[in-house]
Amino acid sequence: MKIYSNEEIKVRLAKRKKLKKSLNIAYWILAGFLLVCCIFVLCQKLFNKSGGVSLFGYSAYIVASGSMQPEIEVGDVIVITKSDEEEIEVGDVVTFIDANGNVVTHRITQIMINDGVRNYVTKGDYNGSEDVGLITYKDIRGKFSFKISQAGRVLTTIFTPVGMIMLLLFAVLVYVNSSRLNDRRAARHEVRKRYTENNAEKDDSKT
Repeated sequence: MKIYSNEEIKVRLAKRKKLKKSLNIAYWILAGFLLVCCIFVLCQKLFNKSGGVSLFGYSAYIVASGSMQPEIEVGDVIVITKSDEEEIEVGDVVTFIDANGNVVTHRITQIMINDGVRNYVTKGDYNGSEDVGLITYKDIRGKFSFKISQAGRVLTTIFTPVGMIMLLLFAVLVYVNSSRLNDRRAARHEVRKRYTENNAEKDDSKT
């Protein structure tokens, strides 16, 4: 067994405390993030028929069709922001509710003003023709801001009964394993400390 001096032990202890603190912070940040995600997904499923998740003016949706390929693929998570009517222009990609109540994300190809009301013609980039029917500003939920590629596939897997159970078990295992490691480290430190103290006492008795 390697014998450490008291100074070396103090340095190693300080490093371990710092590492332990960092790991604990990272763990609780992860746990908090997962908890917030679970709460928002649950609330959206219960109260929001559009199926999106909204937070701080941003809304996120999982793409279920390939009508906007190749810019937006099936399984991507798109994030949209609410925009004023004057800010919406031809070429913008918007998410809206169509006449059938479906959530659609398509590009605006034309803007027509009828009796002072702006009407928008939309089309999916991958589709061969424009959408049937016009939409108005009140139908638009927001303008496309950015996407997270294929994140929807991961979220779809996680936020199922089986996925949630597996995620919870993983978090518990990480916490238990971390506690065991900390206990083992503390025990090893105590052994080294006692061993060093005994050696110090022997040296003092010799002198």
